[in-house]
Amino acid sequence: MNYTRREFGLLTLAGLALPARALADTILGGVRLGVQSYSFRELPRTPGGDATAAIIQAMKDTGLSECELWAPQIEPVSAAGRGASADERQKAREAVRRWRLETPLDHFRGIRKQFESAGLAIAAYNYSPGADFTDEEIDRGFEMTKALGAGFITSSTTLAVAKRILINSLSGSSELLADLRSAAGDR
Repeated sequence: MNYTRREFGLLTLAGLALPARALADTILGGVRLGVQSYSFRELPRTPGGDATAAIIQAMKDTGLSECELWAPQIEPVSAAGRGASADERQKAREAVRRWRLETPLDHFRGIRKQFESAGLAIAAYNYSPGADFTDEEIDRGFEMTKALGAGFITSSTTLAVAKRILINSLSGSSELLADLRSAAGDR
């Protein structure tokens, strides 16, 4: 089949636009399609860093434009692996807590910008508080979620922790959660 120069140019432009269109519209049958970044958990991290670049590339490769970002992929790798002593696990837990509380929110805004620059969105942040999380650490998860531009938090936690979050929110003992409660009442 022979193409004119004009037809060839139009086909070329259409071919270049197709991947951008695929990333921009991941709605199939009226349902938004995204990915949980946990699906990419085995991708390599930047040495000494996180998995942000690998997740972004995987999303671009699959044509998906939204994700639920799994917290451990943007946090430091735990120094306590399998077989670690209780003392080593506790030290590693404290290091992650310090990182969560002390890392500037601009770090999370930077991750958001990397996703946005690639035409991708963080729809949700998977942050799963455990019984050993302090109220400050739980509050910080909400702050990180907002800085990442995610619309909501997803979580795997216990009923006791979920009740604690709700009680803190209702009692006002948690400043950020009280703000969220107040904002929800404004609707």
